[in-house]
Amino acid sequence: MSRTASSPSLSTTGRQLIRYVMLGGCNAATGAAILAVLVLGFDLPYLAGHVIAHLVVVTIAFFPSSRWVFGRSVPTVSGLVRFHLSYAAHVAVSTGTLYALVRFDVLPLIPAQLAASGAAAVVSFTLQRTFVFRRRADTQTPNDQAREVVIL
Repeated sequence: MSRTASSPSLSTTGRQLIRYVMLGGCNAATGAAILAVLVLGFDLPYLAGHVIAHLVVVTIAFFPSSRWVFGRSVPTVSGLVRFHLSYAAHVAVSTGTLYALVRFDVLPLIPAQLAASGAAAVVSFTLQRTFVFRRRADTQTPNDQAREVVIL
């Protein structure tokens, strides 16, 4: 079926959001698997396993996020650093939201965790779209672009 001018199509943001959610599901499953291996297989304390799994998953997720979700063809070191910073904000928002919802008896633990994860996902998507993977070609000179360190 070919698309005509009157056919509905998703906006760029809509496509990015759908891909972000799909990748997030894969990341959550991968993180849970890594956590299980570290805690159950290597008897690591669960919080240490959580931190290690988070760092591994976030680092791996940078590459498909860069290319598939946000359409950047060349991942850079500065982009990877900004990506980790966006996930630091994700952790802060999810932890703060979870604490507030449970502490003030707004929701029980599991629904509170889901709500906190949803709030953090909105913040992360927004940060990644505007801070990590923004299109900057119109504001950079060729010399600025040449200084970016490419990850191959």
